[in-house]
Amino acid sequence: AQVHLKLSRVHLLSQIDLRHNTEDLQSFLRDMGSWEEDMKKKDKKLTQERREEIQNIPPVRGNSTTPAAAASAASAARPKKDQKKAAGDKATSKIPGYDYRAWDKFDADKMCSEMDEKEALRTDPALAPTAQRGGGTSHDEQEDETLSEDGDLDDELATMRELAVMHKDKGNTFFKKGNYSAAIECYTKGMTADPSNSVLPANRAMALLKCDRFAAALQDCEVALSLDPKYVKARLRRAAAFVG
Repeated sequence: AQVHLKLSRVHLLSQIDLRHNTEDLQSFLRDMGSWEEDMKKKDKKLTQERREEIQNIPPVRGNSTTPAAAASAASAARPKKDQKKAAGDKATSKIPGYDYRAWDKFDADKMCSEMDEKEALRTDPALAPTAQRGGGTSHDEQEDETLSEDGDLDDELATMRELAVMHKDKGNTFFKKGNYSAAIECYTKGMTADPSNSVLPANRAMALLKCDRFAAALQDCEVALSLDPKYVKARLRRAAAFVG
C-alpha cells in the first residue's frame, strides 16, 4: 500500500511539472509572437521614413529642376523684347558658378581690359588708351611691345645662364689642375652671371677648402643650400668647413 501511495504521488508530481512546463512554453511562444509583431512594425516604420528621406533629397545637378533649367524655362517664356535685352546684358551679368559652359566662353583678358579702360576714363580722360582718342598706339600694339620686351628679357637670361655654365666648366678645369685661385675666380664670375645656380657657390666652397679658407667656404655652402636645401654635396662641404 505504501509503494502504491508513493507511485501515485510521483505520478501526481510529474503531471504538475508537465503542466508548468506547458504553461512556460506557451508563455514563451506568446512572447515570441509579440516580439515578431513589434519587429514588423519597426521595419515598416523605418521603410516609410527612408522613403520620405529619398523624396526630400535635393535634385542632382543638371536635372530639369536645377536653377539653370528653371532660368532657361523662364527665359523661353519671356517676350522677345526681354530676351534681346537679356542677351545684351549677358556679357556684363554675373555668371552662376554652376554654368560651366558660360565660364568656358568667358574672356577674362577682354573683361580686364574693359575694366582698365573704364577706370582710366573715370579718373582722367587723358589716361585713356590713345586708340580711343583717335590716334597713337593701339592696345594690341602695346601688348606686342610687352611680349617683345619679355622675349628679350628671356633671351638675355638664357645667355647669362649659358655664360655661367661656361665659367663653371672653366673653373672645374682649373680645379682639376690644382690651380684653385683661378678656379675660385671662374666660379665667382659664374655666380655673378647666374646667382640662382647652386652648383657655383658649392664648387667655389670646395676650392676655398683646398686653400684653407674655411670661413669663406662655410659662407658659400650656406648660399648653395639656400638655393637648393637638398644639395648633399653642399652639406658635406659645410661639415668639412666646420671641422676645418
